[in-house]
Amino acid sequence: MLIALDAYCNAFERVNPKPAGAVIVDFGNVLNKIRIGLYSAEILNVDLFLVYRVWVLWGKSFWVAILPFCLWLVLFSFTIWGNVALMQGATSPAAIAEVRKVAKNPLIATLALNVLCTSKSLLCARIDDDRLRLALQS
Repeated sequence: MLIALDAYCNAFERVNPKPAGAVIVDFGNVLNKIRIGLYSAEILNVDLFLVYRVWVLWGKSFWVAILPFCLWLVLFSFTIWGNVALMQGATSPAAIAEVRKVAKNPLIATLALNVLCTSKSLLCARIDDDRLRLALQS
């Protein structure tokens, strides 16, 4: 995940040794557009599957899955917003800094979703509860 995070945040510097602003302005590179689009689609699919696993593990309870699904919707909107900002490009250093901030919002949302779903609150809590129930039965 750290490699993917680094690749997402620094995709522009590695492809081309130009300054970051020059590469973002020159977003006509189809390879960069495809790379960011595929990475965004992957994160959206994986996180939606995580929400699905929470829903199934908790007995298909919509009340348990509503908060992770709302976080996924936030992630979806941040991803669209971030990709649009990246595709438009920027020319001034202030605009480039703003684009970088917007592009990191999906990473914050996916981190929050993953922490919520896999921490002791949802998935692990249910698995620990089932494990304890099995240990008490035997």
